[in-house]
Amino acid sequence: MWHPYEIGEPGFVSPYVKIKHMVAILHNIRSLHNVGSIFRSADGVGIDKIYLTGYTPSPLDKFGKSVTQFTKVSLGAEDFVAWEKAKDINPVIKKLKADGYSIIALEQSPRSIPYDSFRPRKTTPRRGHGANQKLALLVGNEVRGLSAALLKKCDVIIEIPMRGRKESLNVSVAFGIASYELTRQTPFGGR
Repeated sequence: MWHPYEIGEPGFVSPYVKIKHMVAILHNIRSLHNVGSIFRSADGVGIDKIYLTGYTPSPLDKFGKSVTQFTKVSLGAEDFVAWEKAKDINPVIKKLKADGYSIIALEQSPRSIPYDSFRPRKTTPRRGHGANQKLALLVGNEVRGLSAALLKKCDVIIEIPMRGRKESLNVSVAFGIASYELTRQTPFGGR
């Protein structure tokens, strides 16, 4: 069964199911292709909104026109996932935390736990239903990842355990795996 969800223009209703209270933050990702791929994955798993912070490229150029290389990878997912560009990540994190979001960093760290061992919690029931925990999945630069200062602002750090010689996966691949796992634990329409 399709559930309507309002996005974009007033009155526009998309037939796609979104996971309410699940957003993504992309910080200082340099590759337009990685960002486009993340948008496509975010649409596929039903993420509500993407915040593009630092120098992360956006789907639009400085004149407000679609970037062709982006849309070739995203296949137009930017039209179905709400997004916002912000130079500074700190106000974004502050606002999300004030709105009750838990910031979940995807990064290798001494504090990290395996991505598949994190369990979103149910929050205080309202009107007889338990609401799902609000989650913001944060991913960083392809080479440097996320800074120690930024990781201190996160509620949980998750990582994808590696078995080969390379220390990590491509950021867009890692995002797809982690976001799928987080949304898999949230029932469709988990509003």
